[in-house]
Amino acid sequence: MGTIRTLLGDKPIVVHSGYRSIEVNQAVGGVDTSAHCHGLACDFVCHEFGTPADVALAILESQIEYDQLILEYGWVHIGLAPHGLLPRREALTKRSRWVAYEVGIKA
Repeated sequence: MGTIRTLLGDKPIVVHSGYRSIEVNQAVGGVDTSAHCHGLACDFVCHEFGTPADVALAILESQIEYDQLILEYGWVHIGLAPHGLLPRREALTKRSRWVAYEVGIKA
């Protein structure tokens, strides 16, 4: 998160979710392949920088390495690739729990 925090002007980051056990991941409706279960994902906001869309767009336009960047309904999800795998640099938007992912960051 150090690189992201620097990108966001050293503003405070509030983490909503980091590592999740399989049981917790299931309880919150996470997918079976969630990077959270491997300690490779974080859901967060940085209100002093801007909206989640502002944060996601800043990361998208940066050189920060990520596997998945998702603008979700109220926060930003960033996931890293497992060791030895190349990051996909996949960017998605999910507007609510009940709708499909959209390709790209849609503010």
